[in-house]
Amino acid sequence: MTNRELAARLIRMLENCKLVAYPDSGGVWTIGYGHTAGVKEGDVCTVEQAEAWLIEDLLPLEAIMPLSWAKVQAAAIMSYGYNCGLPQAQRVISGEVKVTPDGFLTPDGKLYGQTARGTKVAGLVSRRRLEAGLFLSA
Repeated sequence: MTNRELAARLIRMLENCKLVAYPDSGGVWTIGYGHTAGVKEGDVCTVEQAEAWLIEDLLPLEAIMPLSWAKVQAAAIMSYGYNCGLPQAQRVISGEVKVTPDGFLTPDGKLYGQTARGTKVAGLVSRRRLEAGLFLSA
């Protein structure tokens, strides 16, 4: 199993597949398992399209994973990056964002788990703890 396949499996467990576009907790139009590129209100997709987008959206994340990392570490950070964006995954890889048992710490010591608007979301806090725990388990 590749890093991408393992990350996709993890994301499928963490994200509901929604076939009709919806605004996520940060107000970004989203569809499928969390696909956002070009999504607008009223868009619909099939399960097959959602699966294709998931794999496609993971390619840039897979490309930046250090070869020395265990698959579970790469999958955890790919899941984090899928949800938070490629720049956030790069910040973990560079060490700027620290991985702790409680989640991901910003350079100023705050835990990630909030929307772009700054609202704490219990589901995001739980997801960050799960991803961090998987990363640290390797």
